[in-house]
Amino acid sequence: MSVLTAIPSGGFTGSTHHNASATATFPVGTKIRVKQDQATGQEAGYCTFVYVAFMDGAGTVTSAAKYPAQIALSDGFGYVTCDESDANNYGPGLCCLDDMTDTYCGWGQCGGPACCGISATIWESETSNASPIDGNFTTDGSVAAGSAMQFAADGGAWGVVTAGTDGEYAIAIASAADSTGSTLDSEFIWFLDKWN
Repeated sequence: MSVLTAIPSGGFTGSTHHNASATATFPVGTKIRVKQDQATGQEAGYCTFVYVAFMDGAGTVTSAAKYPAQIALSDGFGYVTCDESDANNYGPGLCCLDDMTDTYCGWGQCGGPACCGISATIWESETSNASPIDGNFTTDGSVAAGSAMQFAADGGAWGVVTAGTDGEYAIAIASAADSTGSTLDSEFIWFLDKWN
């Protein structure tokens, strides 16, 4: 696994390397950690990102910002899908940063607090720090404080892990009801990095 020592040029959603083509700009599986201070994000901590290839899967399930994704069974490590029926439900998993084209490469967040700030160079341009995963995440309504989370269903919802059958790749640090019922604000989500 490769490790970068600096945020990629143009930020994690930069147009030269994120969802730009099926040809990887960085080795698939490349990881980087960046520190999010309380002043620039909602929760302080190290945010970890991984460079992956996205696959629509057997059900042609597309991605969007805040969607859960995990290893695509038919493609192996570093290839992820939002299609639950075509995914390795034990993880590792990640949070999509935006829409991804089938077979294209890009970044997802796989560890730490939901990245909602950091600096003006982390996202799509050097003049904007608007996070694509700031705001409400869709849940299936069953998420309580302390719940381990992953796929609830195809199409982007997060749900509670079924013990013994599912991998866990996020923790809710408040219940969905503490946010808005079937949504959970990004400030209440902590991703569990299992990309080793």
